[in-house]
Amino acid sequence: MRVRGVIHNQLPEAEFDLVHLRLVLAWLPEPQAVLERIVQALRPGGWLLAEELDFVSAVPSPGMDPQPQALMARIIAAHNALLSSEHTLNLFYGRRLEGALTDAGVVDLGCAGHVSIWRGASLEDSSGSSPSPSSPKG
Repeated sequence: MRVRGVIHNQLPEAEFDLVHLRLVLAWLPEPQAVLERIVQALRPGGWLLAEELDFVSAVPSPGMDPQPQALMARIIAAHNALLSSEHTLNLFYGRRLEGALTDAGVVDLGCAGHVSIWRGASLEDSSGSSPSPSSPKG
């Protein structure tokens, strides 16, 4: 395994069997140029796994009561505004990934997605522990 800086470092051509990018491209000012260099670094038949967020799917749960749902919507909007104003993050890059991969010359392309529904919580769940966004309530 090798870790490389993808913005400024040269990548060897046709060197890698697998390249994994997780939450990288959306943060870059010129993701297409970097993606094209990465595709060139793959060996023929190599694999590229690129995972990116798209915040269009980050929404409050429609099952919430109206007041907490409105509050959660404001929190999500503030979260997105802060990320996009303080960084080069493209909040909606995930939906562009398939086209970017095609434009970079990737063939035999497969794409999948998943939706996040954000639900606010009290400071403690029913078990008395702090809720975790990655663990479902049991």
